[in-house]
Amino acid sequence: MPMTEPAYQIGKVSDTGPARERNEDYADYLLPEDEQAMRDKGSLFLVADGMGGHKAGQVASREAVDQVMGAYYADPERDVGDCLVRAIKTANEAIYDLAQADPEMAGMGTTVVAAVARDGGRRVTIANVGDSRAYVLRRQRLTQITIDHSWVEAQYQAGMLTREQTQKHPQRNLITRAVGIRPDVEVDVYRTKLRRGDALILCTDGVSGELSDEQIVEIATSYPPSSAAEELVAEANALGGTDNATALVVRAEPPAGLFGLSHNSALSHWLEQNWVRAVSVVVLIIVLLLVALLISYYPLDH
Repeated sequence: MPMTEPAYQIGKVSDTGPARERNEDYADYLLPEDEQAMRDKGSLFLVADGMGGHKAGQVASREAVDQVMGAYYADPERDVGDCLVRAIKTANEAIYDLAQADPEMAGMGTTVVAAVARDGGRRVTIANVGDSRAYVLRRQRLTQITIDHSWVEAQYQAGMLTREQTQKHPQRNLITRAVGIRPDVEVDVYRTKLRRGDALILCTDGVSGELSDEQIVEIATSYPPSSAAEELVAEANALGGTDNATALVVRAEPPAGLFGLSHNSALSHWLEQNWVRAVSVVVLIIVLLLVALLISYYPLDH
């Protein structure tokens, strides 16, 4: 009998922000109900940040997410990275064709960051185009998995700008790759894994551009995923809110916590966060019981 796939705690929030009239971000996810599809293809999480005149940005981001989701699960091949690349290229063709057919959609495009989690997060494959990011949060350390396809990132990689300069540069929002702008697109693929307690964070630059790594860590470690996504977006809006803001936070958890407790129970959460202390207490109790047992067999006045 196959092992039951662990449940995912998920938070997804997308907000227009105080400075924009429309929300051109879009995020979605799919957890297959079919066990075979879950084992073979895993769960898919997507974030996109659209661009273009009129309502083209909204169309591009929604179309990208829908196209990638449909193409990925329809692909019969087993290699997740290759499937994601083909799915994003399918989305690129669809958006490019829409833009060519409708003058109001001319020039539209979108970023895409997509993550597939399998085996309860033990295998994670990420693909991206643009500057929407994927992070892994492990304990108190935030690691950016994707590399931005942006002008400032290229300057940083070339040694022309420092990391601090890229964060404040007036051209920091200028991206060098997007889905739907050209007939073809280059897609980068990364592989990582989630350990118990890790969080996968996908977000647009409306979040990553406003919040420091330290702020993201503070929020994501203080709240469960559903609330963490809300707080990340709310804090980004409070600190500037110059762009749409979207965050998708994912944590894989076993069906039951320690000792069969619900993972969301206060005791289970405390045990997971303080397992060294808990083990020490258990060992101490065992030692005391053994001493008591020895004393009962060999009284001190014997």
